[in-house]
Amino acid sequence: MVSNDLRIRRLTPPAQKLLNLLPGDIGRRLGEIRPNLDVEDLESLAHEAIRRATSQERQVRTREGGWQMLYVRPYKTWDNRIEGAVISLQDVDNLKRSLDQTREYTDTIVESAREPILVLDSKLQVTAANPAFYRAFDMSRERNRKASDL
Repeated sequence: MVSNDLRIRRLTPPAQKLLNLLPGDIGRRLGEIRPNLDVEDLESLAHEAIRRATSQERQVRTREGGWQMLYVRPYKTWDNRIEGAVISLQDVDNLKRSLDQTREYTDTIVESAREPILVLDSKLQVTAANPAFYRAFDMSRERNRKASDL
């Protein structure tokens, strides 16, 4: 937890390890710490959470290569005043690795399917097509990329 002036107010033992903190760091500015995470703008994330009264989040890597979900939320008192921010981390390494494996598996299936497959995003933009699609519609990947750039 940090105060409105971005000084560390409280910390938990798990936060000590991930944020590279000691109990004596209470009172230090958030921008002065060097966390064990690849996040260069932790202070600005906390500042935005306080200033806008909105949560900030992003996936970050630990120095050891694992993945964490970083949440920075404004800390509101019982009378709805913002008195700083709460920074929390959730280990999402297994989930992210599983998602990456699933994506690779799906890409392999799409690429090797005999039937033409076209993958669209929510805005109906082409995100992928398999070789069977390009053969069936006499198109090339390069031509499709140029068309999608328009």
